[in-house]
Amino acid sequence: MIVYGEFILGELEEEFQNLDFAHYRCAAHVLNLAVNKGLSVISESVRKVRSLMSYIKNSQPVRDSLKSLCKVKGIDYLSSELDVNTRWNSTLYMLEKWKRMEPALNLLAADDLSVHQRYLNNVDRVNINVSGF
Repeated sequence: MIVYGEFILGELEEEFQNLDFAHYRCAAHVLNLAVNKGLSVISESVRKVRSLMSYIKNSQPVRDSLKSLCKVKGIDYLSSELDVNTRWNSTLYMLEKWKRMEPALNLLAADDLSVHQRYLNNVDRVNINVSGF
């Protein structure tokens, strides 16, 4: 964007002797860069949630077990959602779903070795909780 802005400036100066052109960065792009930089601090914890959600999403028996455990805990089952690198809010939605289903996921991790291996430890939980999720 910056290089293209400089190109446009050069073209405008050449064609119209316009020296008042200014380049403004896209606010959404700047916000996305800032959020991604902030998420890099807790990237390992986010990666673990992503791995866990991916495993749940791709395994029907695990999804069925999670649905049952959600009923036991009296919480709504939320389908697993994976984040998309270019959409920072998708990471927010993924972490929010993990947080809301955490009581049932704790039980699932205790029952299922594959889930337990992917599950977050106490440091990861603190990282995500401190981040406001």
